[in-house]
This record gives sequence, structure tokens and C-alpha cells, in this order.
Amino acid sequence: MDGGVPTQEPLRILSLGFTRELWEANDGAAGDTLGRLSAYAAHLAGYHVIAHALRKHGLRPQIERGPVLRGYATGGLTRVDSWLRMVRLGLTVGDRQAVDLVQSQDPLFTGSAGAIVSRLLSRPHNVCVYGPNPFDSHYSSALRLPLASELAKRVLLSADGIQVDGSATKRSLVAQGFADEQIATKPMVPQNIEDFFAAKPDPKARDELTDGGRFSRVLLFVGRIAEQKDLGLLLQCVASLRGRWSGLRLVLIGEGPERPALESRSRSLGLKSSVRWLGPRPHREVPRYVGSCDVFVLSSRYEGFARVLMEAAAAARAIVTTAVSGADDAVIDGETGYIVPIGDGRAFAGAVERLIDDGDLALRMGRRGQENLRQVARRYLDPKLQIEIWRAVVGRWRATQADRGRR
Repeated sequence: MDGGVPTQEPLRILSLGFTRELWEANDGAAGDTLGRLSAYAAHLAGYHVIAHALRKHGLRPQIERGPVLRGYATGGLTRVDSWLRMVRLGLTVGDRQAVDLVQSQDPLFTGSAGAIVSRLLSRPHNVCVYGPNPFDSHYSSALRLPLASELAKRVLLSADGIQVDGSATKRSLVAQGFADEQIATKPMVPQNIEDFFAAKPDPKARDELTDGGRFSRVLLFVGRIAEQKDLGLLLQCVASLRGRWSGLRLVLIGEGPERPALESRSRSLGLKSSVRWLGPRPHREVPRYVGSCDVFVLSSRYEGFARVLMEAAAAARAIVTTAVSGADDAVIDGETGYIVPIGDGRAFAGAVERLIDDGDLALRMGRRGQENLRQVARRYLDPKLQIEIWRAVVGRWRATQADRGRR
């Protein structure tokens, strides 16, 4: 990220977010979050994280996670009360700690609070778009809030910096008129990505995926069984290929509200045995399943940044995905897998067919994807990248303030 005046002194960051994992045991997602935030904190003079939490969550009002990392729980009675408490806490903590920058984890809930806090503290505001993009048509419907996109857009338009989780999101925002140098791309690489790099075909997992060898080719999906994933497209894909590939099977790991309807559709397509619903699995077990499939598939209509694509690439699996945000950060189209237009079932089935027809091609693509991701992950896992992003925002803001003072 270019531009701005370098700020060499350690920064003090005030972050508004949803990171309740900071209060939990240090394993799974909680350990991932604590490890990431602690790595950032090692380069900061102060790191103050205010987390949206309701009273029913029972979180302590304040915790210490090292010399400079502090967590503050809003403890609201309702979401509105929590938002108000976030603003009050932000102003109190930000003023007392003389923070250099306010960061918001999303452009709506924390972003609207952060916009107020940063303005009243006279500090720059960096807003993350890690999830739906407010300028996409599905944003308000995904959140089920009619005016959500308009408020989120206003927050982004007033922000000093924007941090996104995929190149596609950045391109979308630049197309809306945002300056290229204002937007930093930093996908969230799983802290346990090494578990996927180390994943190898596991005989027990393969046996489970293939029903004891009854099926010879396995497509694997991992994620929430929800409308945005467009899993009906995957079912149709298997149905269209089944005539030629009777040994093709689709396995889904995850749970969600769409599962009953999709199971019914699967039966109506005659796919009862060709589709297996494994349900949720502990995250520590997912690498051995991913490393044992033939092709990893993602058919979503939209994503923030689908970390499963990074996980599949790390496990040396060829990938077929729709062109959601993050796809071209994890997949080199035509080299490590295929990226097809969103909702294009024919293109999706064609890409899958090429890979199941040519197992050697799938293996080569998987190995190339793993090599590529090692380079990508190394950069994005380096905590110094986040520090560079914050420094650039603060530097540009200070330069702007100095310029205004000279006028």
C-alpha cells in the first residue's frame, strides 16, 4: 500500500469488532484470534479491542492479553445498547490511551460506531470489508436490513482507509470511485494453514468419502449449508455428470438451514447415494478430508473471502469455484483450478468434468496451487503487513492534516 508519511514510532490502535474469542480458551478459533492479535500487538505501543457482546454472553468487562493487548466487552442488553456502549467505550478508551487510529471490523455495525468515535477523537478511521461488499446488490438482503447498504456506503465514503479481504472487492470499490491507494488487500489466512500444507490422503478419510471405494471420484464442499452457497448448483452438476461418471460423489461438510430442502432436492434428482452429508466436523479434522478428495468445489453466489479456498490450495487440491471475492487470490484460473461465472452451472460442470476426466491434470493443478499459496500465505501471515497498512493510513491522514494547517 503506497502513499502517506511514514510513522516510525509504535502505534496505538483502537479496534471495534466482534472478537469475543479473545475471552475464550486458547484453542480452535479462539487460539487463532488470540495468536493473530498478539502478533500485531508485538509491534504496537497499545492495542485496545472493544468487542460487541451482550450481557447474556457473560464476558468480563475488561481483560489483559499481554503487555499491550486489552479487551473490552460492551455487555449490552440489546444490540442497540451494545452499539451505544461501543461508542462510549471507544471515546473513553481512545481519549485515555491517546490512540493513533480507529479500526472498525465491518462498515455497518462497528463502522458506524467507529465513524463517530474517530471524528470526535480527531483520529483516522480504517474500515474493514471482510464479508459482503456494501456496493454489491446482495448486501442488504444478506443482512436482512433494507437500509444497511446506504449506511455502510456512507461509512466507507468517510473512511481514511479501507481494508478488504480479496482483490475482487478492491476492484469493485475502485470501480465505485475509491482511490487505489486508499484500499489495502489482506485476506485472513487461517493460523492453522500449516495443517493443510501437511495434509496427505488419509486412508480412513478416503474410505469415508468414497463409501469404502464404491465411488472413484470425490468432490468436496466445506462450509455452511446456506442459501448464499448455491448448493443446488452442485447437485445439478453431479446430476448432469452422473451418466458419464457413475463413480462421482459429492460430499458436504457443514450444517445450515438449507440442508433439509437440499436433501429433498438431492433425492428428487436421484442422487441419494451420490451425495453424502457428513454434517459438521471439528476444524482439526477438516485437513484430512480436504487432503483426501479429488476436487474441491465452491459454488457460492457471494463471499467475503472464502478461507476454504486457501485451505484447499494448501492441501494441494485442484479447485473449481465461482468468481466470488477471494477466488483469484487463492486460485490461478487454468493453472491451479478453474474460476467460473457465478451461477453458471454449465461452466461449473464443464470445469469439474475436465478435472475428473484427467486425474493427472488435477494432481498437477493441486501441486501448483500449493506452491503458489506458500508464497501468498507467507506475505499475508506476516503481522508486519497489518502494521504497514495502519502506518500508511495514519501517515496519509497526518499529511492531510498538516496540509490543511498550512492553508
